[in-house]
Order: sequence, then C-alpha cells, then structure tokens
Amino acid sequence: MFAKYHFIWIMIIRLSLSQANAQFEEQPDCVIYNPSLIQEIKSGNVGSFFLWDRRANCRSCYGRMASSTLEPNEKFPVAKNISEYSEPYSYENGAKDWDCKYSAYNLIDNDPATAWVEGAHADGIGEVVISIIENINRPLKIWSGYGKSDALFKANGRPAKIKVNVLVSQCHHESQAFPSGIYYEDVHVIASHEVTLRDFNGYQKLPRPAFTHVANDNKCDAFTVPPFVKEWATIEPVYFVGVEILSVYKGSKYDDTCISEIAQDK
Repeated sequence: MFAKYHFIWIMIIRLSLSQANAQFEEQPDCVIYNPSLIQEIKSGNVGSFFLWDRRANCRSCYGRMASSTLEPNEKFPVAKNISEYSEPYSYENGAKDWDCKYSAYNLIDNDPATAWVEGAHADGIGEVVISIIENINRPLKIWSGYGKSDALFKANGRPAKIKVNVLVSQCHHESQAFPSGIYYEDVHVIASHEVTLRDFNGYQKLPRPAFTHVANDNKCDAFTVPPFVKEWATIEPVYFVGVEILSVYKGSKYDDTCISEIAQDK
C-alpha cells in the first residue's frame, strides 16, 4: 500500500513540475529571447532562470541568457526521409538547434567557430548576454567577434567597449521534470566595470571587476521553492558574467555583433 501511494505522490510531483516547465518544451528558448534582460541588468536584479547542463549540448536552452539572438536566414536542412534521423525526436531537436545556431550557448561550447550573435537592429549596442562561470577565482578570457575565420571575423561586428558584470545565485536546485536542468534563484549583480577590448581574432584577457565573495548562506528559504525540492537545493554560490555591448568595431559586411567564447584559463 505504501509503495502504491508513494508512486502516486511521485507522479503528482512530476506532473506539477512538468506543467511549471512547459514553456521550455513549447519552442526554442532562443527564439523567445529575453529583451527584459537589459533592464534587469541595469536594475541589478535578474531574478531566476532555468538552464540545462552544458553537457546536454542544447543550443535551444539558453535564450534566457541573452537580450536578443540572431535568427538564421537559412531553413533547417530537412532529410528526404525523417527515419534517417538516428533517435526519436532528433529531427525536432535538430531543427530547434538550427533555429538557435547563434544562441548564448555558443559562449560555453569551447568552439570559437560558433558564436553568440545579437539579433537587434543596427550594431547591437546596449545588448546583453550572460555566461555561467565554473570557478570565479580563475582568470577569464573572451574571444570577441566571429572566430570561425578571418573573413567572418572582419565581416561581422566585434565588441569594442563592454560593461562586465559579475552576477551570483545563492540558491539553485535541479528540476525533477528535467533532470539535466537547474533552476537558479535570485540572480543579481554584485559588481561591474567597463573594459576596452582589442580588435583581435583570438582569446584575450577579460578583466573582471573587484567584488566580495558571497557567503554560503541558505537563501533558498526566501524563495518559493517547493518543500520537496529544498531537500536537494544547493546553497553554494554560483557565479555568472554578463557582458553589455557599449561600442563596436564595425563589420565590413554585416551589422551583427558577435562573441565566440567566454571561458577561463586552466
């Protein structure tokens, strides 16, 4: 009898969490990018967001991390026979990733041949993108521009002057509806400064502003985290770096401004 009711309770939990996360299934997150991020960064309070583990290789799961994202002009190359796709839903997921080929996920994929490309009009001045940082104590580096080739680097815009923001979340927990996904609560800015980048197709140092490390306080009690989730919530701070484009090195052909990588030295 206990096993029966335990099973029913688990199913109720999963159903409620699935409904709460339905927005992440309906369409690629990068298509519904987050224009309010600009004002949120300025106010210092980004709120909460949901991210897939980077190992999921999900370009369509990082829309919340950018104020805009360029949508590709080309259509997804459809196979003549959908059965050619190796796994169930691989066609659908492939189409989503194609639509999101310029998403903020590209900042953390360790591949300078891909890039986040802002999708605003003109040069993208004022646009914002956020990248999660594994260890805030290690030096940061940035690959400004589209690093796939020298021709694409020169053809597209590159950030010249940027505002670097350090953000932190003091409560994060797994989603039981999506085991590879994590909710980050109370993401807020704790420091910022301006940096001028070199017009260079490669990694360069990304100085971060001075800040005071956040204590491992249990902030989860302050949020509407379900009681059954708080048991596995993590209170260790997680840090992010936000970049706001203040000025650009103009591209010779396109108005789009690109950043290929935000990474850390080993």
